[in-house]
Amino acid sequence: MCIRDRVIEVKSRNVVISVWDHNKVDGDIISLKINDKYIVTKYTLEAIRKKLNYRLTGFQAQVILYAHNLGDIPPNTAAIEIDDGITKQTIKLKASLQESESLILQYSGEDL
Repeated sequence: MCIRDRVIEVKSRNVVISVWDHNKVDGDIISLKINDKYIVTKYTLEAIRKKLNYRLTGFQAQVILYAHNLGDIPPNTAAIEIDDGITKQTIKLKASLQESESLILQYSGEDL
C-alpha cells in the first residue's frame, strides 16, 4: 500500500534527487521508484547523500520509497532532497514492509 501526502513543485524538468539516512545510520535498505522506473534498487542508506539526476518528461512524477528491511530502528526512514536548480526542498519519508510513502513532483515551470 502506498501513502501519498506530499507535493513538491519544481520549476525545471531537470532535477537532482539526493537520498540519505537523516537519522542514525542503522542499515536501512531502500529502493526508489519514479513512476514505473526504479532509479535506486536495494540501496543501503548512508549519512552521505547519494545524488541522482532525473528529467521529468510530463507534468507530474510520483517518487515512491520502498523498504526492503526495517534496519536496526524501525521504521525505514530516508531524507530526500529535490533540487531543481532554483530551490532545494527536503522531505523525510518512511516505509514499513507493508506501507510505502511517496511524493509527487509537480512541474510548474514554463513548458518549452
